[in-house]
Amino acid sequence: MCLLSTALLLVACGGNSDSTKSSNTKEKTEQTQTKNKENKEKYVYERNGHEYEVDTVSGATTGEYSGTEYKGEEKQEKMYWSGRPEVGTVKGDYYTDTIDFEDGYIGTADVVMDGDKLVLVEFDERGPDDYYSETWAGQTKRTSGYANFQAENDRTNVTLVTIVNGMTILEDQMMKNNSLTGDFVSVKGSSNSVRRGFIPLAEKIDGEIKKGTTLTYQAVTKDLGDGLFARLIIIKDKDSGKITEAKYNEFFADTKDEIKNEDDKQFYRQSKYDSITYADESGVDFKKISDELTDKIVKDQTLDIAPSDETIKSHYDSVATDMKELLK
Repeated sequence: MCLLSTALLLVACGGNSDSTKSSNTKEKTEQTQTKNKENKEKYVYERNGHEYEVDTVSGATTGEYSGTEYKGEEKQEKMYWSGRPEVGTVKGDYYTDTIDFEDGYIGTADVVMDGDKLVLVEFDERGPDDYYSETWAGQTKRTSGYANFQAENDRTNVTLVTIVNGMTILEDQMMKNNSLTGDFVSVKGSSNSVRRGFIPLAEKIDGEIKKGTTLTYQAVTKDLGDGLFARLIIIKDKDSGKITEAKYNEFFADTKDEIKNEDDKQFYRQSKYDSITYADESGVDFKKISDELTDKIVKDQTLDIAPSDETIKSHYDSVATDMKELLK
């Protein structure tokens, strides 16, 4: 599918082998850099196999946007975002922090450095407890379903972007520039959180990096097939060698068509841990199961833990096996 609009361009892409993928990635990076130089009001980037071209601004914006409005199925076809982690491994020094901006909006960021190289930048945001929509008060936004909620709101009829687009375009710029600071553009229609939250937070963490950290970050993300992905994160203390924190989550694919289970299609672009409806709709309290699992990992200092749910156990065992290799 190839869609052009003043707000978003999306085309599917991929590779058949590691060497082909590496070559294609380099070529696409050069192409996107050229496109970005040619048109400073647009930014091109790729995430999880999709290429985007988005309208950008250099400052925070508010108010209504003029332009063509899209609704219904046509709007759904034109909007696209991906907040799930990319498949692969990440390892390095770990930095994390939060920022409270605009009276209760909490921005969060995880940053991982391998020497002088940025290998992960990941933002999220939690809404205030008095948010205008009670459903989303105090909830995270990256993979909770909040972006799906935004996509159904008339506010995005013209901009065709969600806060996840805002997060990922900033992450992409930081990774390409290998810097948490700089002259970054933001998505038109989702720039306030970026300008007032994420950029100041990144600058804060940049200062922390200069001081160093005692924590290391290891993550394994695997494609489980049938439109489901799993990620295991292990945080360790350099001095003691002990596991200080563990996180386990499962993510649904970015399109309904990729998800094999009919009952799970409604959770596209969401994660089982953060989705506000998954537990009630599926009958599986994934958050509770995951918390019990990760608490026991830290308590027993081992990955050889069996989650209480058999299906989750098989998924966890798959990433835990790879994690053991990464921790060597």
